Formats: sequence, structure tokens, C-alpha cells
Amino acid sequence: MSPAMDISVQHFKLPDYLAKWPWSRTLHPNYDELRGESASWIASLHGYLPQKTLDNYNPCLLACLAYPQRKKELVRLGCDLMYFYLVYDESTDVADDEEITRAEDVVRKVLADPLSLSGSKHFIGKVVKRLREQAGDLVDFKASSNCLDHFIANMNAYTKAIGQEAEERKNKHLRGVEDYLLLRRDTGAARPALALLEFGLELPDSVLYHPVVAELTDITIVLLAIGNDMHSYAYEHASGLDGHNIVTAIMHEHKLDLQDALDWLGVYAEARVHRFLELMSHLPSCDSMTDSNLKIYIDGLGYWVRGNDNWSCEIRRYYGSGGLDVLKTKSFTLKSSK
Repeated sequence: MSPAMDISVQHFKLPDYLAKWPWSRTLHPNYDELRGESASWIASLHGYLPQKTLDNYNPCLLACLAYPQRKKELVRLGCDLMYFYLVYDESTDVADDEEITRAEDVVRKVLADPLSLSGSKHFIGKVVKRLREQAGDLVDFKASSNCLDHFIANMNAYTKAIGQEAEERKNKHLRGVEDYLLLRRDTGAARPALALLEFGLELPDSVLYHPVVAELTDITIVLLAIGNDMHSYAYEHASGLDGHNIVTAIMHEHKLDLQDALDWLGVYAEARVHRFLELMSHLPSCDSMTDSNLKIYIDGLGYWVRGNDNWSCEIRRYYGSGGLDVLKTKSFTLKSSK
């Protein structure tokens, strides 16, 4: 093998910042049923994603780890939402500006009016129509429900941010860590997924936007971004898509090599975990029903963080067949061409 084709394999240690996270891996009891239903639905739309991509990603596993104690109808919506993320992410990674703008416009119009014909022939439009109808059914026409509005607003923010990410990727623009996380809060797709936690709980905005609850939600969004970027780094590095990744941002801003950047990330993430657990003792108190439902919401945040970490290692997308070893040893290999 010539020097130009030589492949070096380096081993790196991942930060174990969830060592003290009190929520354990929990899988929804209807996982097999939900996976079958959701997979059949996405296949019925005759999309363009290869079956191998769908299998390697296993969106329903993520939803069933993220919403392990919620009713089946909500988790089914979560499964379908994870499929939407996969479809949207894969398509926008290779789309031009016009195609991305078109997709964003379709999502916005269908969310505003699921009966709109604007997205009826667009694959993404068909997916979003299903999500919007499911979300509407879960609200049960309660006038007090604000969760649907939150879900729609967060979905629109997600697609808009994806367009911004694509523009920056094209221009090879690298952000600093905190600036990166500002955009990543939306490109990470956590906000719409966390909005589903609100469904059925009837939590008023005065509770959801209470400074403590709002900070807990924001910390969760950051931890999900960190977990996703950390586990996807090797995959994105191999695909040349690691420009929009917090690990790259750390290396660029702080002039660190990969292992030092991962260590830096571990310290950063542990501080957020510590803050989250500290805030748990300062939750607002209203009436007994609202307090009970708020606990369900906070547990939902906890399960999302743990579920995302486990899912990232249990699927084949990021580590192939070696993900369970990564989960156990907190180490991975990175192949790079010399």
C-alpha cells in the first residue's frame, strides 16, 4: 500500500459525563408493535431512503427510549417524528439552496394547514401532514392546550436552522462553541421532540417558562446536542460533514487536538449535568395535579438524555457493530487517511 493510501487508526476516550445521571435506560413496552407500525407507514409513502439507512438509524428505538412511560399514541407520534428527522436530515445534507428552501416552505405550510395541497406531492409534505394530524388528534381539541402551538413553532425553527446550517457548511464557516450551540439548539431537533412531552399534561406557560423549568429544558437541549455530536463525530468525520459539530468547534476555538477537545467537552457537559440536578430541588409548585404533571415532564427530560445516549450506541449508524462496546468502554476508533 502506498503512503498516500495508508490508513491510520487512532483510539479515543469519550467523556462519561452521564455517570451520575439518575435516569436509567428504559424501553417502552410497546416497542416492537410501534416499530412495526411506524416502519410500515414510512414504507407506504414510497420514499427514497434505502432500507439499510432506515435499519441502521432505527428511529423507533430512539422514541421508545425517549418516551418510555407515555401513552402509546404519543410514542407513535414520536416514532414518526424521528423518521421525519431522518428524512429531512438526509435530504438536506445533499440538497441545493433551492431544494432546502422548498422543503422548509412545505413544512411550514403543511403545519399551518394539514389540508393544504402545497405539500401533497412532496414526500416531506406527506410525512409532515401525518405528524400534524397526529399531533392535532392528541390535543383532543382542548382550548387550554398550548402544546400544539409550541410543537409547530419549534418545527418551523428547526427547518429554518437547517437551512442556515447548510449555508454555513457550503461556505465552510466554523462557529465558536457558544455561538455554535445557539444554532445547534434548533438544528439538533430537540425542541419539537421535547414539545411532545407537554402533550396530555396541560402545563400552563407560566410553569413551562418558569426560569427553573426553562433552564432545565435548555440544559436538556444542550446535553442532547452534546451527546449527538460526540457520538456522531467519527461518522461525520468520515463523511466530511463534521464542520457542524461541537467537537470541531472546540478544536477550532481552543486549538486542541481531538482527545483534548473530548476531555474539554466532558468538563463542559458535567457542569451542565450538575446544574440540572441542582435545579431539581427548586421546581415551582402550583396545585397537586400541575406539580404531578411537571414531574412527568421533568422525568421526560431525563429519559430523553439517557435514551439518546443509549440509542446512539445501540444502532449501527455511528459505530457499526461496535456500539455496545463503545457504550461499555467509553472509547472509539477513528480512521483517517494520511
